[in-house]
Amino acid sequence: MPHEEPSSDCWVDVFESDYFMGRRRRLTGPQKLRKLQAKSLIVGPKATVVISVYHDNRPSIIKLNANRLVPDLNKSTGAAILSDVVVESLE
Repeated sequence: MPHEEPSSDCWVDVFESDYFMGRRRRLTGPQKLRKLQAKSLIVGPKATVVISVYHDNRPSIIKLNANRLVPDLNKSTGAAILSDVVVESLE
C-alpha cells in the first residue's frame, strides 16, 4: 500500500457496544489492522472500510462505503471480531 497523507475526513469510529454506545475509538486512515473488536461503527465522509470476516472458517469480504452507519456489527456481518480491517481514503 503506497504512503498516503491522512485525510481529516478519512476515519471510522468504532464502538465497544451496539447502537453506538460505550467507549468510542476513532481510527484515521489510511491504515490496516490485523484484528479489531467492535460492536458498532460509523464510516467517515471520505473513507471506505474493507473487512474480512469468517463464517465456518471461510472468509468473506465486506465493503462499507462513506457515511455508513452500522449499529449492530454482529447482526450485519455475523462477527464481532473483524480481521484484516482496511480504512481507505476516497481522495
